[in-house]
Amino acid sequence: MARVTHRKNRAEWQRFLVVDDYLGDAVHVAALATAFDCGLIDALLEKPRSIADLARACGREPERMRLLVDLLAGGKALAKRAKLVSLRPGFAAALEFRDLLEAKVRYSPIVLGEIGDRFSDLVFDFPAYTARSRAFALFRYHAGKTVISKELADAEPWVSLTTVLTRYEAAACLAHFDFAGCRRILDVGGNSGELARRICERHPEVRVDVFDLPVICEIGRRHVGGSPEADRIGFVAGDARSDDLPAGYDACIFKSMLHDWPDADAQLFLEKALGALAPGGRLLVFERTRVAAPRLRSPVRSILSLPFWPCFREARTYVSWLRKRGATDVAAQRIELDMDFMLVTATAGTERPRPRAQSPAAPAASDPTLLRFRHEQEDHALDLFVEPFVEGNPSFAVTGRFALSYRPWPATNAVSRPRVAGMLALAQAALSRADQAGLTIEQARQVVASSALGGWVLDKSAAR
Repeated sequence: MARVTHRKNRAEWQRFLVVDDYLGDAVHVAALATAFDCGLIDALLEKPRSIADLARACGREPERMRLLVDLLAGGKALAKRAKLVSLRPGFAAALEFRDLLEAKVRYSPIVLGEIGDRFSDLVFDFPAYTARSRAFALFRYHAGKTVISKELADAEPWVSLTTVLTRYEAAACLAHFDFAGCRRILDVGGNSGELARRICERHPEVRVDVFDLPVICEIGRRHVGGSPEADRIGFVAGDARSDDLPAGYDACIFKSMLHDWPDADAQLFLEKALGALAPGGRLLVFERTRVAAPRLRSPVRSILSLPFWPCFREARTYVSWLRKRGATDVAAQRIELDMDFMLVTATAGTERPRPRAQSPAAPAASDPTLLRFRHEQEDHALDLFVEPFVEGNPSFAVTGRFALSYRPWPATNAVSRPRVAGMLALAQAALSRADQAGLTIEQARQVVASSALGGWVLDKSAAR
């Protein structure tokens, strides 16, 4: 979402941003996708060709090929001279990052379609938006605990996309943090192990363990298996919401992971990570950050992460959370990539933080903020947390005085079940009424507790 740095001013770790020069608008992005699919780009990599020759090479009609060529020429990808079509030098250079360019042009239609059809929900009714969002449905984090063919097939598309993004974003992390003093690193939610592989490439003395769900670990082992760094990359299967993290690490990383989770979960993960570090160990949060709305301009490159904008936090939120948990040397910096990133770093103190006992599998019944709902007809449940709103502590919904965050249980698919989104919308409306009526926080919790409809029942065994 950030401004794309001018080509002449790009640092080495920003070189891949050249692909965004060719993501100007929806038509040019669609033309690029078609050009990759029909073989036009590969045909021109061999040599310049006439329209007729291109049509024969791709098995297409000449007039249709002429339309595609004209669109690509308008998008600065192709040049036409003396009846021959060729790749422009700048576009040919961008093909060094072809995997990234193809990933973006194939992901773009999902985002563009949702902006066209469901923009009002995105702005005003985020739970309803996420319940039917194709972008959110792609990232099925609720699955992955059983290594079976269906779960592997469901996970592979989004793991493939995030792997390509990480392949290039990792360079920015490595340029802004020196891992030279580390020997053991833990990458929580490390996905396919691509960031681990990039760190091990740069630092041959380092070993990195990736902590992720069992299915993702299986995909990761396959991904790094043939690389020279494979023997220094380990995979630890588990669920950070309910399992302890392995301990004794010099550094712990969260890369593009924390924004996927509500505040309560994100803070729990940070507590566990601080506990997994040796005294003096370093914690890193390398995340996309929220940008000001005026910078969300029309080029496709500027809006690819717009569906996730409400999930992104500002750096000050992580800084505050870490300081409250005893971390020292907490600092943050902004990094300009295709979307604005932050790098928040902190040092673990000598006293190990004690993670809250609260988890989806075993919530703390004594937590006064917790309201647990279960559904009478379906096997899923939802934890709601109603708290006073504190500036810089983003939640799923905020009124003038109250904040609401949520956490689905592992069996609950909050992405694809509209019933869950309906429950969240009712709770948000109830909280708003409580705020307008000037109720106390205790009264607000009671109002939210009584807001369930459609088969949802307050589980009083988990609520105070």
